[in-house]
Parts: sequence; structure tokens; C-alpha cells
Amino acid sequence: MSKDQSQGPRTEAPPARQLPIRRSIGNWNLIVIFGGVVLTLAAVGCLVFLWAGEGPVPGGSQATHLWRDITLNGRSAESVTLIALVLRLVSGSQAGICTALVAAFIIERRRFPLSQMALLSIARANTNGEPRQLLQFLLLSRLNSLVRNLEVALLFLLGMTALGIQFSSTILISDFATSSLVRYANSTVLNVAVSSGTSNAIKLGTTEVNMGSTMFLFGDTDSSIDPMPDDFGVTDTGKRQRALIPLNQEDRVHLQHFSGPAFTMITRTRCMRPFMTAKLFKEEGDGGAIEVTIDYNQTYTHASIPLYDTCYPSTGAEGDVNLCLSQSFTCTLPMKNPLLNNNETDALWYTALCHLPLYNGSDVAHVIPKWDSQDPLKPSSGSWPQMTFATNLPMSFWTRLNHSESIAVSSAAFYGEWASFEIEGSFLNASLCFIGVDSSLSLLTLTGKINQKEPTLSWNDETHSIEVGPLQDLLGANTNQTPISERGALEIIGDVQNPAPLSSFDVDTNLAQDAIDENRVVISSVPATEEVFYSGNLSIGVCYHCTISGPSVPDDIATFFQQVIGVTGRAAVAIDGYFFLIAKGGYYYVFPYFDVPGKVNLTFSTEVQRPVRWRGLSTVVVLVAINSSAALAIVILYIMGGRRTIIGNFWHAASLLASEDPISILHDGAKLTDTEISQLLRSNDCLQQTDASAEDGTLQLVRCN
Repeated sequence: MSKDQSQGPRTEAPPARQLPIRRSIGNWNLIVIFGGVVLTLAAVGCLVFLWAGEGPVPGGSQATHLWRDITLNGRSAESVTLIALVLRLVSGSQAGICTALVAAFIIERRRFPLSQMALLSIARANTNGEPRQLLQFLLLSRLNSLVRNLEVALLFLLGMTALGIQFSSTILISDFATSSLVRYANSTVLNVAVSSGTSNAIKLGTTEVNMGSTMFLFGDTDSSIDPMPDDFGVTDTGKRQRALIPLNQEDRVHLQHFSGPAFTMITRTRCMRPFMTAKLFKEEGDGGAIEVTIDYNQTYTHASIPLYDTCYPSTGAEGDVNLCLSQSFTCTLPMKNPLLNNNETDALWYTALCHLPLYNGSDVAHVIPKWDSQDPLKPSSGSWPQMTFATNLPMSFWTRLNHSESIAVSSAAFYGEWASFEIEGSFLNASLCFIGVDSSLSLLTLTGKINQKEPTLSWNDETHSIEVGPLQDLLGANTNQTPISERGALEIIGDVQNPAPLSSFDVDTNLAQDAIDENRVVISSVPATEEVFYSGNLSIGVCYHCTISGPSVPDDIATFFQQVIGVTGRAAVAIDGYFFLIAKGGYYYVFPYFDVPGKVNLTFSTEVQRPVRWRGLSTVVVLVAINSSAALAIVILYIMGGRRTIIGNFWHAASLLASEDPISILHDGAKLTDTEISQLLRSNDCLQQTDASAEDGTLQLVRCN
């Protein structure tokens, strides 16, 4: 029976006792609340692991084995979906229990309308419900004192964050994007060279080789040599060893690690000021040319280098010969292409490279010098002599010059490695260079960089030429010492074995030795054939928008050479890069014919979908943190100030409905809706509260004044 406080004094009831926590809330509900918080923390930890597991090195090469297995196998999204499911289940279960706790707390400690007694009782009994209906009643009620209570605010936070957590999977997946990761290393066998039988069937020379794109990835070592001229006008690139990779373009850009035999090209270029006399003349085909007589003794003396002998014995395919440097020689000179607009002035001077012939007596010796890795300025080291020209002589100069006349040039001014001759207000610069070239099948190790790519060349509308800046950066053909990691090339690490040991090939030792010997000749034959074929009388035009009596090279290589000379002024750097690009063309021409297998260890990168942004994860972490905090706060609030009823028990909840006021409307409830009952009680919807029974101290429903 309910007790009406308006009917005079009553006997003092004992205070309602607090039930034990486990009895009031229930063991399972406590496990769901506190165990769910622990499970939520573990789930968030797993998410952070997936997001941050890549480690300090881009590409995840130093990540844990578990993270790499999940990510490389494409299971990141599946893992996130499962974790999000756990978060949804935990938050949903906790929301139902906390809704029951808040309903119980309101019944035990607050005043509420009689019309909502059934809703509160059922909410207290149903721990699998959701806070929406209870919040809707609380927020739409006109009882401000009830809405402003702490438990209502906590339930509102819990409900809103639980709703957001239901979309956690979508929120988390929004952080996903395509990313490159390093795969596991793979030991395999790869064709790294060409056998002698196959190479004999290949036509190889600059006239047969299609150079292809110059923008290819290769291995390189950092050079500590400053390419700037010394006090005596000598520039030195230092010894450069570059590795060409026996992989196609798609595999090269994904290569992260290579260990095994591969072709390397070793170069060193030194340039100096030539002391010479010369005369300019016009060829029969109206091309410009220069006849040079060079004084090697004076050139070497002013360069402060030993007076090397200009003749030396050598052994080649033609037998024993005595090779001598050219004392006098003729080279053709570049000029502006007459098909272009004569009113336009090119920003860069026209450049040409003249290979100086070696003589065996009075005859040109068609031999391939073999550099022995000594100082290339020493002719007997087997280096190749070159004369580099750069000029801004206008087309009108050559037009005015008759075939029967010549113009003598002398009295040079010296700038760095250049001798500069002024001619009718224009200039012709010349530099004497020696390049040592060697090649080997070497045993080496290369490392790549994540997200590396082979740059592409573009067209410059302002200069009407190819933009070769990316090629300069890739080759390190600049005055500044740019680290390999910033240039985009792969890095050669550790020692390089020249040549590779026979055991590094997957063939018998005889075939392995044959491959080493054969490939040193085959790959070097492209620049060497060019050296021999074009030596004497003809220069190679290595410039864009120019014409010359002589051979030309692909536009990108020509523009590269001209750009390096024009921007850096370093002839040695330009020649070094030029010869490597020529050798590259020969290498990738032969590459499809490789048939000698080598033992290699390869690591590639691959594209995967994985978390790369943090916005979605941060949002979910905030939602989960607020949700868990609100759930714990509700439980603590109920433990401290409630525990007078048993939640999650329907008969216990129904016991309060046995009071006088609820029983009076139960008969009508059998035939009316909740809305109709609320309208029926609108004029007499008195506030209710619970109080301790005078008999045993248990809760009973009483009407408030």
C-alpha cells in the first residue's frame, strides 16, 4: 500500500539500506562494465598499434613481424572492422546497463511523475535496452530539476558517444589510403649477365643502340670530392662507381634492397686548361671547325702535374702498339640551328665534345684503351682524351667566313679549367679532359628508398627545350654535394667486390669467369666504340638548338651536357655523366638477352591499403574515452548514492507497481495506450518518490506534496 504524506504524521521509518554491490548491480553487469573498459583499452591499443606500427623507418622495414604480417597480407581493414565491432558491442552493452542504473538512481533518489513510473521500472529492469527512450522522456519533461541532475548529463554523454561508436568502422576506414611498404626479403636466382655465345649474336654500338629514357634508377656512392677547380685550374670528379640494376622499370622503382652480382661502371674525369694555338675555318658543308695544336708540356706544367710521357706501349686486339696523344687535331664546332628563329638568343652556349684520336705512328690507332684505375691524367693509365668546347659564336660569324680563309686564335684567358678565346666580341672556350672508364661484374649491396620513382623529363616552354633538372639531380651533376638520399638514386653500401666471386653465380666456375670477362667488354663497348668511331676531325654535338658537322646524341643527353656546362661550368662533371648515360644505353640494350644467372637477395616494396591519417582514429579515441568515462562515472555514482534496489530483475521492478497509486491505473492500462494514460493523468500526475517501509526498511512508492 502507498502512503500519502498529506494525511498527517506517520511513524518514522528506518532508513533504506544499501544492498551489496554485487547483489544490487549483478556480477555479470559488473563484468560488462569494468571488463568492457579493459577490453576497450585493449581495442584502442590495437588500433594505435595498427596506426603507429610502421616504426621509425618509412616502409615498415623495422616494424614488428605481427604488424608486417597484418599489413602486407591486406588485413588491416579486416582488423579494424573486427576491433570496431568489439567497441560497438562493449559500448552498446554498457549503455544498456548504465541506462538501468540511471533509472534505478532516479527511482531511488529523485522525484518523478506517476505516469512515467512504468517506464522507469522497466528501464531499471532491462539491462539490454538503450538510453534513447529514457533520455527522450527526461529531456522532454518539464521537470528541469530532474534534467539538471548529474546522472542525466552522464547518460546523455554516454548515449551520444555510444551512437557515434556505432559508426566507428566507417570513421576509422576514412584514415586508410594507399601506401608503400617493404616486403620480406627473397633469395632467388636472377639473370645478371650475358654469355659470350649470346653476346656474339648481338649487334652493339652507338649506331645500333636505342638509348631509351635517361631517367632510370641506378646505384651510386656519395662522392666527397669537390668538383670545383683547384688553384691550378684542374677539376676532378673523383672515382665514381655506379651500379646498373638487372631489373625492368616496374621492379626498379619498387626495389628496396639488392645484394648480389651486378654490372658497375667506374669512372674518373679530370679537366684542365689547354695551352694551344688554333685557327677557325669553314668546312665545305658550311660547318665550323677548329684546327688545334696543343702543347702538353706547358699544359701539364701550369696544371702542376707531372710531365707524363705522351706516348706509351699498349697491348690490344691488334697486338703490341705504341700509342701517342694527338699533338695536332681537327674538331668541328657547334653553331645555332639555321632552321630556328635567328632573332632568338639562346641562354646557354653551344657545346661539343671532341674525342682526340690516339696514334700508332702516323696512323690512327683504332683500339679501346683499358683504364687501370690510376690517375686519368697519366696517358699510360689507359684514359681517354677529350676536348670540350663551349661557344657563343653567332651564325653570322660563320656566314661571313669564306672557305678559303681562316682566323687564328691565341692569347687565351683562363677561367677554372677553361681556356677562353675572344673572337670578334664572342668567345670560344676549350677544356682538355681525360676520362678513365672501367666496368665490372661486381658483388655489391644496394638500398632503395620508399616511394622512390624514376623521374620524368618535361618540356620547358620558356627555353623551348627539355627540362633536364631532374636528370642533373639524379646524377649529382651539380656544384653542390647532394646526398644520394636526396637525389633519388639507390645507395651502394658496404664494400664492392670487383669482380664478383665465382660462387655468386648459379653456373659452373668456367661459365662464371667467362661471363665476368665477356661483360666487361660488352657493356664498355658502347662508349668505347663511340670513342674509337668518332675520334678525329668530327665532334659530337652535345647541345640543343644547335647543328654541327658530326654525330649527335639523343636530345635529353645533349641538353643535359649543355645544361651542366652552362650552369655549373664543370666540364668534368658533364663528361662523367655523359659517358655513364651512354653506357646505360648499351646495358639496357643487352639486358633482354641476359642468360647468366646470379644468386641475389631482393627486397621490394608493395602498395597496400593501410591507415596513414590520424583524424579518424583520434575521433574514435575521444568518443571511446568519453563513453568509458561516463559509464564508470554512472557506476560510481550509483555505488556511492544508490544500491537500494536490484537492477536487471523484472519482478523486483514490478514490486513498486504494487503501491496504491500505480495499482489504481493498472486496470485502465489493460485497455489504454501509454499516451492515453498520460492524458488521463494530466490533471493528477503527481510526483512520486521512494521511501523506506516503516515495517522492514525496504523501498516503497509514496506520493510527494
